[in-house]
Amino acid sequence: MNTIALLPRLILAVLAAFLLTPLALAEDARLETTVSGHIHPALCISKKGTLVAVFCKKEYKPYLITRSTDAGKTWSTPTPFPHTVSTDVYPGSLTTLSDGRLLHAWNVWFAVAEGVKSRFVAFSLSNDDGLTWSEPKALAKNTDPKVHSVIRHPILELSPKAWLFPLADRTIVYNPDTGEETPFEDGSNHGLVPFVRTTAGTLVSGKGKRSTDGGKTWQDIKPFPDVFTQGWRHQMIALKNGWLMASQVVGPGVGGDVFNYIVSRDDGQTWDLEHPVEFYNPGRPIGGRACPRSVEIDAQTLGTIFYDIEEKQPGGSGVFFRTMPLAMLAPGASAAAANPQSAIRNPQSVALPPIQSAASDERGRIVVNGKPFFPILIYDAPADPDSLKKFRDHGFNMITVTKTEDADAARQAGLYAASHSKKMTSLDSVLLGIGMDSPVINLKPPLLENLKADLEKTRVATPNRPIMHAIGYWLDEPKGVIANTLPPPEKYESVVQAIDVSAPYLYPVPYQPIRTVGEAMARASAASGGKKPLLPVLQIFAWTATDRYPTAAELKCMVYLSLIHGARGIGYYSYNHVTGKKGVTFAQEQPEVWNSLKSVNAELQQIGPFLLDATPDQSVTLKEQGTGVEFRAFSSGNNHVILAANPSETPREITLAFTSAPDKALQPIGSGAGVAPQNGTARVKIEANGTLALQY
Repeated sequence: MNTIALLPRLILAVLAAFLLTPLALAEDARLETTVSGHIHPALCISKKGTLVAVFCKKEYKPYLITRSTDAGKTWSTPTPFPHTVSTDVYPGSLTTLSDGRLLHAWNVWFAVAEGVKSRFVAFSLSNDDGLTWSEPKALAKNTDPKVHSVIRHPILELSPKAWLFPLADRTIVYNPDTGEETPFEDGSNHGLVPFVRTTAGTLVSGKGKRSTDGGKTWQDIKPFPDVFTQGWRHQMIALKNGWLMASQVVGPGVGGDVFNYIVSRDDGQTWDLEHPVEFYNPGRPIGGRACPRSVEIDAQTLGTIFYDIEEKQPGGSGVFFRTMPLAMLAPGASAAAANPQSAIRNPQSVALPPIQSAASDERGRIVVNGKPFFPILIYDAPADPDSLKKFRDHGFNMITVTKTEDADAARQAGLYAASHSKKMTSLDSVLLGIGMDSPVINLKPPLLENLKADLEKTRVATPNRPIMHAIGYWLDEPKGVIANTLPPPEKYESVVQAIDVSAPYLYPVPYQPIRTVGEAMARASAASGGKKPLLPVLQIFAWTATDRYPTAAELKCMVYLSLIHGARGIGYYSYNHVTGKKGVTFAQEQPEVWNSLKSVNAELQQIGPFLLDATPDQSVTLKEQGTGVEFRAFSSGNNHVILAANPSETPREITLAFTSAPDKALQPIGSGAGVAPQNGTARVKIEANGTLALQY
């Protein structure tokens, strides 16, 4: 070789794996300064990806609106919402409707008697991503005008002609065509709490209730995050991966000390109160109520608006926006930020802990500081601060290095190192040593004897660390790839059995079909018996200057083929090497494929740690044979993951058969739609070079 969230709840060993994945909140964007009073922001994201936010700068007014078209990096200058310029306002909510329109509801103060005020709800619609808004319409005031009618949460669109408004004084269904208001189903008032509908169609009320029949009957959820007591302050949202998220405040006083998120990963039936995900912890009492409101920006990212009126913070009081990886909501992911110097408290601090011990276990897992770890490795990459940040943001957690200072810089940036060097002065940041590349090609006979000698030599240079060898699947490069000259067992299986960590380097494009990645991994997995780590290194380079690169779909398919056949980590070669173009990186040469790796790695951050603890699941089978689709099901406790890959140029339809039919829809990991099994089977289409990841 040339130099080279729906996750289910997992048991503690899998949770611990997340601690070593570099996850952190992005640096806050400031939307406004010098704020006070009932600021209480609201947020939505349009179908085109535009973020729209509203909030009060001061008590009653001005009530401001701002927009972002770049996922929250920059925002327009906040300006008064046009229909509230001469009105006293209590902030409301924003909702994106199914037809793409935005609905903005707010609360209007009005005088009931001298010195006595109350509130009613008004709303307006926008069909151009929040640039212009229709004339307001008002909901009915309470029959007792002294009773405040208030909204603080998005409406729930039951249908285009039935909008559920969760008001403080009543829970109603509004017909936008007629203006008619009717009580919601059983007529009970849930109060000023959020309502959500899950991907399975279940309704969950912030009052701690759950309905599977559209709200006709309700079941109590116990325990449940307390979003009811201060319903105007808290939030609850349903995520596209099937999870639900609710806010929690910890600490005394007006603002508390910490804002957490509590997650449900089973359609709202249970909530992981024992593992809160820390969202905002300024290391002092929070100034004001914060009132976070969140939306999904994409399949990997959550965006949240909130406020803090502490004047002594840098820049003074303000309204802020920050993003966080959805992977942080996975079981155990927040534990890495559990101390006062964590990445949550300081978005720039993403350092991984020093490595005290590293090994592999009998299940073929790499174990760091006693915890299973799923490597996502980038080969042949620079270690300057900007590059390291880029790799971490792209979901990598390992990088190859040749210098101790580069390894340490990588760890501080959230990546462990695999070392090519024989002269490392510290191993605090080094997880793997790297032995001779391509031993079958580069070592003289007797192969295994000389390979063992190289292994011992590398162990001396990198003591107490597993040693990884990159091994070829084709004899000679690229001639053997072109001719499909495969290694005999004594030059492949025997090599896998002789070394610590096998890294089959698998570069089939354009000469061999990508299904060969699965074939190579199957051979290596059988040779290791599942007892040694397999870390395939996949192709992000071209053999010659005229050869093509893998497409984004082909590369992702290679990743899934590797996982299906026993990978305990994934590597990519090469970032810095672009054949025929010195000084050009893969990201520059193939920006579309490079950008696609961000979402692929985000899926790996969810799937990988689960696989480290899972076992093959025989309760799910692939009904069709001979389609060429590769398939594997895994389970851990009551949680299940199904992976499939179609390494062909033809779309395939497959049938998943269940010995015990799931009682709920199968939820996608990453992008895609859920699948509802019927009569013990589920029919799924996989595109050419496509992949599938489902969980239940």
